[in-house]
This record gives sequence, C-alpha cells and structure tokens, in this order.
Amino acid sequence: MAKRKTKSKSSEGLINALRFISVAQKAEGNSPFHSHCILHNGFAMAYNGTITAGAKIEKTLEIAPHTYKLIAALERTTKDISITELEGKLSVRSGGFQAHVPCWHESMPSLAPDPASWPITDVLRENLEMISAISVDNDKKRIVECSILIRENSAFASDGAVLLEAWHGLNLPECILPKAFVTAIINTKKKMTKFGKSENSCTVYFEDESFIKTQIYSETWPDINVILNKPSKPEPLPKGFYEALRNIEPFSNGKEAEKTVYFVDGALQSHRDKNEGATCECNVKHGPAFNIKRLKRIEHCVETVDFYSHNVAFFFGNGVRGALAGVRV
Repeated sequence: MAKRKTKSKSSEGLINALRFISVAQKAEGNSPFHSHCILHNGFAMAYNGTITAGAKIEKTLEIAPHTYKLIAALERTTKDISITELEGKLSVRSGGFQAHVPCWHESMPSLAPDPASWPITDVLRENLEMISAISVDNDKKRIVECSILIRENSAFASDGAVLLEAWHGLNLPECILPKAFVTAIINTKKKMTKFGKSENSCTVYFEDESFIKTQIYSETWPDINVILNKPSKPEPLPKGFYEALRNIEPFSNGKEAEKTVYFVDGALQSHRDKNEGATCECNVKHGPAFNIKRLKRIEHCVETVDFYSHNVAFFFGNGVRGALAGVRV
C-alpha cells in the first residue's frame, strides 16, 4: 500500500544531495546504515560508522532507502518524476521507466549535527589541504600518524618523521580528526560557514546548510611545541636543491620509502662514499642525511630551512612551518 507520493519535474536536486552524503556511505556494508541513507524532515542524511553527512532536499519523504540504488534510479529518469513510498521500498517512476528501491524499515541511529558555534571560512579547507601532503594512515597505531590536529589558529599533521603546522587564523576548539573526515572536507568545494563541536564529535557546515560530521579521537597528541619551538637559523632553500635531489634519487639504495640523501660540502650524494652512486652539486654543508621521500613530501612548503640543527630540518613557508627528522648514519 502506498504511504506517500511526491512529484517533481527534475531529480537533479535530490541526486546532488545523495551524491554529497555518499561520502558517508558504502555500496555494500556490514550494517544497513552503511549503505542506506535517511530521508527525514527535509534532509537526506547518511552515516558510515565514523562520518555523518547531511543535505537539504525538497522532497517530503520519511524513509531510509538504499543510497546508491536510489541514485541509480534517479539517474535514469527524465522528467515528470513520481516517487512513492511503499511497504519496505521506494517506487521511482518517470515516463516508461520504473524502479523499486529497497528501504531499511528498522530504527536508524540519530544523525543530528553538532550545534554551529564558530564561524569559519574556506581558509580552513586550504589549511587542511596544505598539510594533507603529510601522509597520515588510519591503520597506524600512534595517534599522531592516523589523525590531524586542529586548534585555535593552526592545524597539524605528522607521519612520525615529519611534523607540519599550517596557520588558519580561526578561533576553533581543539579537535583530533580522522583522516577520512579531512579528505571529505577537502573534496567538498562548497563554501564553508560554521563549525560545531560536542564531547565526541564535530561538524563542518556549508553555505547551503549541508554538513559533514565526524567522531573525534579522545586520545591526545604529545607536546609538539617541544619540537617546533626549538631554536633554528633558517636560510633560503639552496637554489636547485630539489632538482639535485631528483638527480641523485635513482642511485640511492633501498626501496622508495628507504632512499636517503647525504649532504657533503657543496653537493648532495646518494651514498656516504662519493665514489659510489651519484653526486650533484648543491650549496649545502657537510653533515646531515634525510629520507628522500619525506623531503619531496614537504617540497611545496619549504621557502627557508635550517638543515643543520639537532639532526632535524626546520623549515618555513607561506603560513606553514615544520620539522623533518634526520636519518642517523
């Protein structure tokens, strides 16, 4: 028996909303809420166990359809669309086309966003994108390697050997964010407007009232100021540094993640012994050695650098600073 029927000239708005919330969905999941969204109170909302996403819709539907099958059905409509709620499914009809989309009829988790308490701008997205070059891995066990830290004025990322801080200048509470949430925010090109936080979650709002919410880590980061605030004497990055680095890279021993560059007076070398591998002239001093892959990872950030203090490279760029641990030789 039909419960509710809606008609529309176009499915574009609903498709866009469903595509937006699919960031928090899986085509096939271990639980129905991984693959089914909730259409409720003028919003489409989805949850995958960590991330929640919501977007406004015009349809007055109150049901939990399979997200990807509803998208597939709507993509095959043309005009004069009819959507009807049936027992356990959603009927989508347009012209000679009809599809029955399965729906979940049991209770779903509450997906309400956190109250919007702090104004934000797209500077936060730019900030997160800047530090996302530092690879973080959800499979890592150390909190600094599987999360991104945001706090008032700055955001931080680390892979265990590189620590990067980028200044966003916003008044925000401290949150430790999962990598998947940060990736979702970076990939959403809507204008950011508000930020909300509760004890266990935080939410980013966009100008069209859509939102992305995430659970946050309860663990804490170590005191990173102990590293970043060490005294250093940065100088402009030597001219041609990265060109020289790439020239010697193929000759360095080990897998890509293990390759090392050695600094000698006036040159970069692939080996400590200049009679092995490759050497390329560069205005550097003798002494340190660094992982090549990690040096390349921070290339976009480095304008000035001190390679020679505390066996750490302290680097600075436009709105960023960071530290790269040297390789002990």
